[in-house]
Amino acid sequence: FTSGQSLNPIEFCHKPLLIEDDESYLGRALSLLKVYPERAADDVIDDDLILLWGQRKKVITGADILGRLLRGIVFREKY
Repeated sequence: FTSGQSLNPIEFCHKPLLIEDDESYLGRALSLLKVYPERAADDVIDDDLILLWGQRKKVITGADILGRLLRGIVFREKY
């Protein structure tokens, strides 16, 4: 960051998928997630931030989705 080149912080930010339709389901949002592979074996989801921004506002991250997928599979510590 000190190379003298200008820095655009937006290049390092996650750009959210914005869904403003209150009738939209999470399944539709999941179908919008994208992978931009840098090599053949790359399967990391790049666009993994979803804003459900209708009357009721929700932020859904890739970690939220993974947690739901693994519910009942992973060992859960006592709360």
